[in-house]
Amino acid sequence: MIVDETNRREAAKAAWWRRTVVKLTPKQLAELTGYRERAIYLFEHGYTNAGKPHGKNEWLRYKMNCAGVDALIRGRRPFTWGC
Repeated sequence: MIVDETNRREAAKAAWWRRTVVKLTPKQLAELTGYRERAIYLFEHGYTNAGKPHGKNEWLRYKMNCAGVDALIRGRRPFTWGC
């Protein structure tokens, strides 16, 4: 398994954010994002099921999901499609 430095940094940030900022378990984050617990663990370790680093678009999707969770937890109003 090869994990490049960028993936390693992103993975560390993702794990830190979940544990320290929003204080969620992987199971709780999975329930809020629709990702499986296993996928969250893999993001936090910086590689896919196939042992390859996550791609730029995979990180973008995961980060956008986490941004929504962050906004919800920090007291901002829930997303409502602008209605």
